[in-house]
Amino acid sequence: MIKDYGYVHKIEQKYKDIHFYKVNNIQEGLEDIATGKYDAMLVTMALGSYAIHTMQLSNLQIVGKTEFSTQLGFAIAKENAPLVSILNKAFKTIDEHTKQAILSQWITHKYAEKIDYKLIWQIALVSFLIIAGALLWSWRLKQEIKRRIKLEKENQEMLVQQAKHAALGEMMDASCPPMEATAQCHYNAQ
Repeated sequence: MIKDYGYVHKIEQKYKDIHFYKVNNIQEGLEDIATGKYDAMLVTMALGSYAIHTMQLSNLQIVGKTEFSTQLGFAIAKENAPLVSILNKAFKTIDEHTKQAILSQWITHKYAEKIDYKLIWQIALVSFLIIAGALLWSWRLKQEIKRRIKLEKENQEMLVQQAKHAALGEMMDASCPPMEATAQCHYNAQ
């Protein structure tokens, strides 16, 4: 962090168990990061982006945000105090679109979102479960189809056997005379 910047005290109070290294200015800090002396630096987006651009440090990116916010302002010497009301009136006349255009001239680097691997793993797990569920459902459906085909074949065979028995019974009924000749009919069938 840059020594004596306004947000330093807030961050140190919140994270008392972390030792932060302090540099004298942003140029020193960014050079130390570019050369690998430090891994990261806490600066405002506007200042960091502007300094990275003016120092032409192409190997650095703005990759994270903190929960802390800072308000940017102007410092005016006491002898120029009448400028405060003039500047405030001028700032109030600037519409939001123009403010964003001015800001974008100073912030040349875009925030590079870091990859949320936890979210990727969660999506992969849900996708795996959906695919596994679909495959299990498909396998069970195939098993049910096989079972029904087997039952259908058994039913067909049983119907064929019943039809054969019925046909044999009709043939026997046709070849045998009524009740009084039953003994004769059995004799002839043998």
